Amino acid sequence: MEEINNHVCVATTVGAVDGQRAARLATFEQARAEHVERPARKRQMSILNSEGTRATGTIMLKTVALLFALIGVVAAAFAEAPVKTIPPEEAPNFHGQLVTVKGVVSADTTSGRGNRFLNMGGTYPNQAFTGWIPTKNAGAFSILPNVTGKTCSITGQVQPYKGKPEIVLNSPSQVKCE
Repeated sequence: MEEINNHVCVATTVGAVDGQRAARLATFEQARAEHVERPARKRQMSILNSEGTRATGTIMLKTVALLFALIGVVAAAFAEAPVKTIPPEEAPNFHGQLVTVKGVVSADTTSGRGNRFLNMGGTYPNQAFTGWIPTKNAGAFSILPNVTGKTCSITGQVQPYKGKPEIVLNSPSQVKCE
């Protein structure tokens, strides 16, 4: 009898442990099922009007219109910003920048291939700065006479070429001579 009671006690103890385990497992499975059953909610940004209801598309349209207006104002401000005028000797300090280089043209030459060079601050290869008119643009500059000895202003983005600063001239509007 004692042996049977031991088995019963052992069985009861094991059953109790298994019961606790089963209860925890059931709680876990229930939580897991609830989590899976709930669809994920998308986070939405709502704009509420004065009545506390969701605003209609007119606010969005007004916001977009305002944004475009601001972009236009900023672009116009930059477009009308004056370009800095510098002498030819300072051009190396302005690589990559939009400037106007003003000085006396030391030499106005055209190469055998049709490229035209307006050198300032000395003649090639000792010039301080060059305004380069590529062959493909030469036709547009045919109205520009030889400007050697004249004070000219050349506007554009300064870039290096063989260690010397230059501006590529694509339009006659980039050159003004006195």
